[in-house]
Amino acid sequence: MKQNEYNDTIDIIDLPDIIIRRSLGAQARNYDVETPDGDILHLTEGTRITNVQIIAGKGRDRKIDIVDVLVDKYGGLSDEWQKAKGFGYVDFESESYRAELHWYQESTVGKVDWKIKPQREGWFID
Repeated sequence: MKQNEYNDTIDIIDLPDIIIRRSLGAQARNYDVETPDGDILHLTEGTRITNVQIIAGKGRDRKIDIVDVLVDKYGGLSDEWQKAKGFGYVDFESESYRAELHWYQESTVGKVDWKIKPQREGWFID
């Protein structure tokens, strides 16, 4: 358990980094990432998603509000779904930008519904 700035215990689950490999045929796996405007971007090849944490779902007290939608759309078990977040790079207008990313995951389904979390100054982190 970690403590937040108010010294209350919080139940954040840290996970290892996720590596997005460079295109090497079928080995490469990239994800569609939705912007706050609804456009679709992709993770920069070779990026590493860092500071990965489970913020809701399996292993956390906080439940996923849309777990029924995820099960209907993708399958899996409702009590196995997790909402995760991390930091990585996305391609936008031929450049690579760092962003806070959120997604859902379930062990038999994989990672789905990637989104960029908007920041105060825009979508990306300096």
